Amino acid sequence: MSLELKGKVHKFPWKAIVRMFVLVFCGATLIGCQSRIEGHGLSDSYFPGGSFEDLNEYYIEQPDRTAAVLSQLGEPVIYDDSSLVFSVRLTVRTSFHGSYVIAVQQTSDLKKMGHLSKLIANDSSAEAILQTKKLSVTDEHIRLIRRAIVDESFWSVNSYQELVGPDGDSWVLEVKDGDRFHVAYNWLPTAGAVFNIGSLLKRFYLDSPSE
Repeated sequence: MSLELKGKVHKFPWKAIVRMFVLVFCGATLIGCQSRIEGHGLSDSYFPGGSFEDLNEYYIEQPDRTAAVLSQLGEPVIYDDSSLVFSVRLTVRTSFHGSYVIAVQQTSDLKKMGHLSKLIANDSSAEAILQTKKLSVTDEHIRLIRRAIVDESFWSVNSYQELVGPDGDSWVLEVKDGDRFHVAYNWLPTAGAVFNIGSLLKRFYLDSPSE
């Protein structure tokens, strides 16, 4: 294509435009990749490598977002904590009502403990309100949780999602038993291992008084 102005023929600068487009596209791609790499580092700090390798591409950023919530709540890394002989932690991220963590743990000296931590949206500020309370954990709680983990075959549960959607609760369940650790993601769960074990933890939270 060319343009003719006052008797002179001027070629349209296609090559320059294409070159500029390529440079802009590559720059944006590199920035996006760098952001993904930087975000991925946060999830690696909470979950061992390969934990979510079966997760759908649509949800690929969910481990990083969950790790961000755990960091905001001041939650520790549990998968390599040698002081814990047993630990189960449910992290729930909601679209509109904040996020929360329910954790039940048993230490090497057989001490049982639990806590609930919430990030609640603050209407008067951009910052969320952090609320934390201790939970009373009994031997029966530990027994029931361990039984549910076995009955639900949690150690073989993957994070692949049959359905995808932009809104709704996201659940991440971590279980550490001795040197064994497993984590699974579930979007808007209504059944299955993550839902059933997580619901058991939620029941403990509802029934457990503050210490």
